[in-house]
Amino acid sequence: YGSTSNDGDEGAPSGNNEDPAGRTLSWFQQQFTHIVPIDQSVSNRGRRDVKASVKAHSWPSTIFSPLCEAWAYLDAGKTLEKEKHGERSFHEKISLSRIYLDALVEKGGIEHLDAWLTQPNNEYFNWSFENSTKLALEIAAQAMKMVHDLDYQSQQSQSTLHENMLPLALSLRAHIPHCEMHRSLARNVAISFGLYNVAMPSKSPIPGAFSIVSLVRGNDVLDTEVVVDASLLQPALDSLKSKQGQDLLESKIRDESSTSLTPLPDETICNDSKLEGDSIDEEETVAILYGHVGTTAFASLYKALKQAGTKFVVRHMGYIPYEEEISTKSDVEGIYDNMSSRAI
Repeated sequence: YGSTSNDGDEGAPSGNNEDPAGRTLSWFQQQFTHIVPIDQSVSNRGRRDVKASVKAHSWPSTIFSPLCEAWAYLDAGKTLEKEKHGERSFHEKISLSRIYLDALVEKGGIEHLDAWLTQPNNEYFNWSFENSTKLALEIAAQAMKMVHDLDYQSQQSQSTLHENMLPLALSLRAHIPHCEMHRSLARNVAISFGLYNVAMPSKSPIPGAFSIVSLVRGNDVLDTEVVVDASLLQPALDSLKSKQGQDLLESKIRDESSTSLTPLPDETICNDSKLEGDSIDEEETVAILYGHVGTTAFASLYKALKQAGTKFVVRHMGYIPYEEEISTKSDVEGIYDNMSSRAI
């Protein structure tokens, strides 16, 4: 609760009004954690205690969560720019989150993260949530170094990790809603395209990464290909390219899953070469890469999409079978029985 002062507004912190830029977490703790005894009034109008809490029991966490949350934190930062000259001069824009993914992919597949997917019953698995947190911080530091090496405007990027705010964001789980949004989209797409069967979850293993590649014209999705391995990407792109110019509007996808096939308005797009003045009605291929960041499967598809020059966005897959693992419903009694889950 905020303390009160006779010389200021009720609820205002006592002490000098310091420069906001210099206020640290400990400063806020000192100023705003004054406890008012239960038998005293906060103001002359009596006590007005307010309690608030957020419960998100249905948001699963795994050892991949810190890697996603660090990425989401960086994605919320400002876009970096570098002026490029040529036939058409322009400012190349890149997100720090994309550099973070590049640095993570350069490590290839993390052995322990691969093992978590491929060896679910391994009793000797010794990679923890804390290990992933340390890895996320390590990759973020590498990303910052890459920013300086690539000569992007670094003044904007310095504020993104200022005062060790990334460790604080990870400890508060501040960006878990972003990762849960990705997981929900991945689950819906996996079910829609037959990659996951909710009726038989144990008999439908989900790949470590998959991509939905679509042929689009404006906001219309004309056709799609599902890619579950990097070796299958080029044939999928060739198939979609062969359909360019055909009148596919009558057969365009209109089901609910089509909203998960194109980038959201604020998503960071990789290989986005479209410049001002380019037509928005021309046909192009767009890919959505769903995957467990840090795994070999994710790194392979990510590299393949970058090499192909395909416009794509990345979404954290998350733990898709969570809903089926935590509860089963009796058709007769309608009772939910709690079950164990690999998610935290």
